[in-house]
Amino acid sequence: MELRHLTMVNWHLFDAEDIALGGHVGILGENRSGKSTILDMIQVVLTGASRSYLRLNAVAGESGRTRSGKRSVHGYCLGTLGEGEVKRDEALTYLALGFEDREGVRPPVSIGLAMAARKGDPSEVIYGRFVAVGRILTTADFIAEGPEGPEPARWDAVRARILAQVSGGRFVNHHDSAIRYVREYMRHLVPASPTAEASAAAMLKAVVNAMTLNHGLDATEFVRGFILEENPIRIGELRASIETYKGVSAAIVAMRRKLDALRAIGIDLDAYDATLQRKALEDWIAKRARWLAARTMNRAHKARIAHARRMMVADREDLDLLDEVIREAEAEIGRLDVALAAHLAKAGRDGLAETLRRLDEQDGVRKAAIAKRAVDARLLGAVCDDLAGADPGAAAALRSYAQRAASIGAAPDIQALREAEAASRALLSRVAEWITREGREAASAVQSLGTEITATRERLAQNRETGRGVHLADDTRRLMHRLESAGMDAKPLCDIVDITDPSWTHAAEALLGRDREAIFVRRDEIHAATRVFKDGRREFPRASLVSLNKLGEFRGAPEPRTFPTVFRSDDRDAMAFLHRRYGSVRLAETLDAFNAPGRALMKDGLYDDGLVRSYRSVGSDGHKIGKAAQSAGLAALQARMEDLADAYAAAEGRERACGRVAAALDALEQGRPLADLLEEIAAEATARGRIVAQISAIDAEGDGGLRDRRRAQDEFLRIKKKEQAAIGERNTRHLVEIKFGEKNLGGGEGIEGSNLDLGVARRLYAGERLQHDYRIGADTYRERLVRLRPTPDTTAIEWVAGLAGAHSRIARDASATAEIEKAKSDG
Repeated sequence: MELRHLTMVNWHLFDAEDIALGGHVGILGENRSGKSTILDMIQVVLTGASRSYLRLNAVAGESGRTRSGKRSVHGYCLGTLGEGEVKRDEALTYLALGFEDREGVRPPVSIGLAMAARKGDPSEVIYGRFVAVGRILTTADFIAEGPEGPEPARWDAVRARILAQVSGGRFVNHHDSAIRYVREYMRHLVPASPTAEASAAAMLKAVVNAMTLNHGLDATEFVRGFILEENPIRIGELRASIETYKGVSAAIVAMRRKLDALRAIGIDLDAYDATLQRKALEDWIAKRARWLAARTMNRAHKARIAHARRMMVADREDLDLLDEVIREAEAEIGRLDVALAAHLAKAGRDGLAETLRRLDEQDGVRKAAIAKRAVDARLLGAVCDDLAGADPGAAAALRSYAQRAASIGAAPDIQALREAEAASRALLSRVAEWITREGREAASAVQSLGTEITATRERLAQNRETGRGVHLADDTRRLMHRLESAGMDAKPLCDIVDITDPSWTHAAEALLGRDREAIFVRRDEIHAATRVFKDGRREFPRASLVSLNKLGEFRGAPEPRTFPTVFRSDDRDAMAFLHRRYGSVRLAETLDAFNAPGRALMKDGLYDDGLVRSYRSVGSDGHKIGKAAQSAGLAALQARMEDLADAYAAAEGRERACGRVAAALDALEQGRPLADLLEEIAAEATARGRIVAQISAIDAEGDGGLRDRRRAQDEFLRIKKKEQAAIGERNTRHLVEIKFGEKNLGGGEGIEGSNLDLGVARRLYAGERLQHDYRIGADTYRERLVRLRPTPDTTAIEWVAGLAGAHSRIARDASATAEIEKAKSDG
């Protein structure tokens, strides 16, 4: 793996920086240009910011100009500039190194840190020491859009973002342990090296010693010894050359050339002076333009505020008048309502209208009840096919009622509906018993599926968080976690061996059985591992730990055609374990070979342990040995999760459906007969027609124009309230303009037209004003302003704002031209 990318967010003077690398890399630059900042950043990421190993800026610290005592991770995060001076009072810092496989075989790996620092705190806080497999992380992964522009995103958001991006890989965070973090990235960057704690510590010391580059040499000795080639001077040849040169008459020609060069220098000096004059003019114009832009925009802000306040005063007067008009209109409406009520009471219309209202209300209640019964009938009809298998008679009666109730038309057969409903009511108890049983079965299925889904989801979550395969049992994972927490490198047998002949896979997996998860540690860790295993025997009773001290005599090659020859592994202890435990099991291709004395195994799983013969085999979904088998196991578990989710949704839907059907049965049993509701609606329709006719007759006699005047007043009131709302909205806009203008006036130097910006611009121009001829500068300024001045066909405030924009444009152009002239003079 090669280092290909550096990512820094809020690291010393770097706010957000991506540096792509390739091949051999050197870091060159002047003093205090950031070389040590980059080297220290790489050292901090590789060591996990562990103070046990860090030696920040060690080269400069040992050269006589000590700075190492002032450098710290906390200072780098805050951007320390000097004693008590920092670039940022608080910081959220992200650092990352990106590695890629030069041959493209392994996925890319990013390792990094997430830290927070605050001025006044003694040290930084580590949020994350992370390893992300499958992606090179850049500043875009750590930056979010804030109210004032891009800013470092919160760690929880960054972590979720990285998890989503490396879904095909893995993400591990050891925020509480630097050494575990180092061991984790060593597994991916240097997989062939041991990753125990001692190995990780040795690697860190080597990295820090290499990056400090401490050879005890000063700068001159370093350049002579490491950069310049050895080229000794031959004194005799040098003397001969000097004597020869003394006799050359070309000295006169050289002097003439110098004279010509001096003349050319004079021409260059004149051009240089002209360039300086042009730069001075552009600097003068830029300072003047900035001052005029700030002054004009300041006046524009104040003009907007004054205009908005005048408009608010005028709107307040209009609102007072409208309030009076609205109160008078509402009073007139009240008087008309009283007169109209008296007229209607005299004619008896109010009583008829109240009766009509009650009839409509009752009619609505009955129609809603009928509609609900129709919906319930469709629910009942939907279960009749399932009910027919348990109770055909009840299913037939319920289907007859459901069909009639669900399709009530304009002229229903009320008598047939009454008979069908009576027949269904008589059998409701049998139907209710059946639907209760169905609901209980569905609820039981929901509960059992939910329990299995929870367990499966937990196994998948553990795989995502720890990277440990779902092929391992819970007891095995717990034992491995305890051993690794104690600093040991624990691995199960299935992770460190492979099967060489796939045709023996089923039989080999079955014969090993629980031995596939037997845990291996280093030989020097076996006694400590045994203590952990003994102390936690109740926590992981079904796990197993290999006794490495009993495998020494079995490290040789196994006998040909024996069970251990099916496997290969770089771990000699793993092969010794197989030799010790299964070395006497022969591989039998035929029954004759199988029937020979001793233990034997055939490809189909037939096994003879020397006394009893049995079949040993497992399906492909139970395989654990090798990466392919473990990936297949994970895929099978994910597919099982999807199947469980579908089954859970179906069972839950069935449970809800049973609940709705039970409610429909209760409504059928306890509600009024549907035929009675239909007959009552028909009778009420006749009564309603008579009342409507009486009200129409009363209305035909007239009310003396009271209703027309009432409608006219309603329309007048609506218009005035609309005007009132429009003035309120306009008033709100004026208030926003006032607050916006006051905010701009009170803003900082970066807000054009603020009081502070105006003061700064005035001081800058005052210091520049006498540095150039005012008449020449003012004439040039007026010529440029004429081309950019806004047209007069706008409001006064808009014209002033446009003028401020013209001044700002002149300032930008003049500053750019001054930079060009400066580049010319420097060249």
